[in-house]
Amino acid sequence: MILVNTDKGQHLLDMVKDRVVIYERPVQEAIAGNSTLCKATEKEEEHDFFWSMIKEKGFHKAVKPVYGINVN
Repeated sequence: MILVNTDKGQHLLDMVKDRVVIYERPVQEAIAGNSTLCKATEKEEEHDFFWSMIKEKGFHKAVKPVYGINVN
């Protein structure tokens, strides 16, 4: 789904429209299948802790304790 909100966005879409298949659909159809178009996504429980870890230790070290994965 692509929603164009600005002249710059329209310009970018115009640059690629000959190389992609585009089907114009009613915006209500997109809203019905995507609740974040109507309201903000709620913060995850770890949000504040994650950002404090990023500020304190950096992104790579924050990912492991919050999400349990290594990022190199």
